[in-house]
Amino acid sequence: MSTSKSIILITGANTGLGLLTAKLLSSSPSSSTSPKHYHIILTSRSLSSAEHAIATLTPPLGPPGPPNTTTFSALELDVTNPEAVERAVTYVEREFGYLNVLVNNAGVSPKLGGLRKDAEVAMGVNFVGGVGMTEACRELLRKGRGVGREGTIASHSIPPFFVVGKGAQKLTPPSHRTAPRIIYLSSGLGSIAIASDPTDPFYNLDVTAYRASKAAINMLAVQQAKILGKEGIMVFAVDPGWRATGLSGDAAAAKARGAGDPEGGAQVVVDVVEGRRDADVGKLVHEGGVHPW
Repeated sequence: MSTSKSIILITGANTGLGLLTAKLLSSSPSSSTSPKHYHIILTSRSLSSAEHAIATLTPPLGPPGPPNTTTFSALELDVTNPEAVERAVTYVEREFGYLNVLVNNAGVSPKLGGLRKDAEVAMGVNFVGGVGMTEACRELLRKGRGVGREGTIASHSIPPFFVVGKGAQKLTPPSHRTAPRIIYLSSGLGSIAIASDPTDPFYNLDVTAYRASKAAINMLAVQQAKILGKEGIMVFAVDPGWRATGLSGDAAAAKARGAGDPEGGAQVVVDVVEGRRDADVGKLVHEGGVHPW
């Protein structure tokens, strides 16, 4: 596999926003100023589900110009299983040697008939899963500073370094646009400021375990932005908004109640991946701006 591509790993990417993010990244046409050279790793708890998802991603059709050369691979990954996470990292290290973008998309909103059970599952997948992926991929992301992203390197305050892996080479410092990044799929429902506002339309929405897990993700994003920012890794929390996906239950019913199109939520993630929201690093980003914590 060529190391000229940006390597993007998306957890829980066989359906919903994860799959749509991969679709948008691979379907948008390149331009002379913004070529698209991605390799996207779609993960799922079932390898066959990830492979089926890839089969739905057709080659992009766009105007004449530099092609979108996105390629894909499927990976079995349960983010709650440390051994599975370790195997995934070993795969990325062996095949690519670095990682440019980690999208912590895997998430659940359980309704198991009790707050304790719901909290255990929601925190395990949404929060602890994100923690585990962050820890496991940290070194791969450090190796990805300045690698991929159209294969170009520009100036930044980080000192020169070596990339260890296939074709190790000395690189000059990267720009913010080439900086590796971690994206946590969060929600405005995890904002304590919003949750305590009686005027918010979701003020009385009783999904306590889900809200708490997203609040935990928000704190994780704040802390990791401070810690990993010193290593040249950009960290974002992203609220895709209320979208008509399986996470909302029946997607058609959710849309009838006012949920937005899933593509709009995925586009927010794509904007962060491609650097259009870099001014909001370390914040809870949504389609129209940023949320309070």
